[in-house]
Amino acid sequence: EEGFVESIDVDRLTINLNWRALDPAYFYGLEAAREFSTLRHLETNQTREAVAFNVSNAYLQVLITRQQQEYLHLNINRIQDLLAETKALNEEGFVESIDVDRLTINLNNLKLEYQNVIRFSRLSETLLKFQMGMPLGDTLMVAEPEVSLTELPPFPLATEESFDPSGDLDMAILKQAETLQTLDFKRTRSGYLPTLSVFGSYQFNAQRSEFNFFESDQDWFPVSLVGVQLNWNIFDSFIRLRRMEQQRLGIDQVRLQQETVSQAAVLEYEQAKMELLNAYSSLQSTKANVGLSENIFRVAKIKYLEGVGSSLEVNEATSELRQAENNYLAALYQFLQAEVSFEKAKGEFSMYHSTSLFQP
Repeated sequence: EEGFVESIDVDRLTINLNWRALDPAYFYGLEAAREFSTLRHLETNQTREAVAFNVSNAYLQVLITRQQQEYLHLNINRIQDLLAETKALNEEGFVESIDVDRLTINLNNLKLEYQNVIRFSRLSETLLKFQMGMPLGDTLMVAEPEVSLTELPPFPLATEESFDPSGDLDMAILKQAETLQTLDFKRTRSGYLPTLSVFGSYQFNAQRSEFNFFESDQDWFPVSLVGVQLNWNIFDSFIRLRRMEQQRLGIDQVRLQQETVSQAAVLEYEQAKMELLNAYSSLQSTKANVGLSENIFRVAKIKYLEGVGSSLEVNEATSELRQAENNYLAALYQFLQAEVSFEKAKGEFSMYHSTSLFQP
């Protein structure tokens, strides 16, 4: 039977068979091998989760940087249009040349910032390729989110759900480690029990005065042997007892680690939930400020073109709008990161569906 044949040796015309009929340590060893395979599977999932977490954060940075480029491109177009109108008014003598210079400086600053963001965007894509294990020289096609980054994400309803730390991946690994140590303890304890082996031997012998062993008409004499062997280690100078005490201590330590990890998982969940809610509140506020800043710029532009405002007011409105957009993008990035961390804390982290940008 597979798994119980210790050896089959063929020596000329001799076959030996040894079968472990009763050996508790052997059976515990087989079970431990299966449980060890499960532990390695859990550790592999843990590594995959860590990689996916890093990839998600790097991917979010790429998206935020691209949205920053779009904001800058839109602002550059606004200032370019306003500058063209200002030059026309200057030629007609309605505005001074200093107004043209101020808008030109503003436009140059926006273009410089745009170039810097493009370089940073390339660096973000390189970091994403690195986190993915992708050759840095290869071309990366980044998937676009299913919702616009300029739209306010929905309220994270997942924060109202209950949390069970038993589903944490670290907890699963510790439970598996406890199972393995328990099996190791049982294997050591089984050393006090006897082992029973069944052995057999079958061979053909021939004794002749001539070398005619390959002639078919010559007789061979079969010899067979079957026996049972019982081993029982009655006294081992208490070595096995001391080992069992150490293994009991190891099991208690793992159980204590489980309690610590369980409490840490609850704390991590509560902290991630708090950070997510705070990030959403900040996101709501910065989103509202973007709308207000856009309206301020619009009014300042109208006043300036109608001759009741100044270019300083327009430049100030432009700066406030840029600051509001930057604050919104920073709050959005913080919120998306908080969503990823919250899903990870819940033990439900899933690549591409861990934030509100991707709806399952």
